[in-house]
Amino acid sequence: MTSCIDVYEFKIAAGNNNAAGLLPLAGVLGSYIAAGESRVVIESYGYYAPGIERVRGNGAVQIDGFPVTQWRIGFLTWEMEEIIRNTYCSGSISGLVTVRTNTDNDYDSFANYNAVLRVPPLRDLERGANHTVIGYIMQFSRLVAL
Repeated sequence: MTSCIDVYEFKIAAGNNNAAGLLPLAGVLGSYIAAGESRVVIESYGYYAPGIERVRGNGAVQIDGFPVTQWRIGFLTWEMEEIIRNTYCSGSISGLVTVRTNTDNDYDSFANYNAVLRVPPLRDLERGANHTVIGYIMQFSRLVAL
């Protein structure tokens, strides 16, 4: 089960090692989010993984690689999606970021990480009515605590 935290709790900045530049995602999206907009929330708890599970020869499972997590945003306008893509991925589908997010260790405890952000290609977005995107997923891989 995932839980929702207000979008203002989640912060992001372009580039790695940029904790001083962290801004709430809502601040980046600016006027596209009205104060108290209940449709714009982020699901994150339950999506964290400490790495990739690998089964060893003896059957034991070990964790390899870097942690990953994701933010699932229930509703965005096309303008919001474009702001995210252009600000953090230079118009592409991935980019280096600094992110403040929670992990599965504690629902309401946040920490700063360097990460690689991946957003879905435009062709894969679920389109809603009136130029909206439904279930937008921002994937963060190679999480390294700052």
